[in-house]
Amino acid sequence: MIDTHAHVDRAEAPEVLARAREAGVDRVIAVGTSVANAREVLALADEHDGVYACLGIHPHEAGDVGDHDVDELRVLLDHPKVVAVGETGLD
Repeated sequence: MIDTHAHVDRAEAPEVLARAREAGVDRVIAVGTSVANAREVLALADEHDGVYACLGIHPHEAGDVGDHDVDELRVLLDHPKVVAVGETGLD
């Protein structure tokens, strides 16, 4: 089973992911809602098997976004554990 939209804090990830596995969830798509949060989500995905990333900029963050943020997000989206773009206001 896959959790397709999880907000997982890195500090709590080992416990949260263990509980998820016990419940039959073997893959998690962690969601990044800003460029800074995207970096954290990618670190989480790198640290844990079965964790992948969905990155984007949530509409609540859009007012503080500049061209450099969009450029950085494009680079982050090339990471091999990114499987989706989300939190963009299109969903």
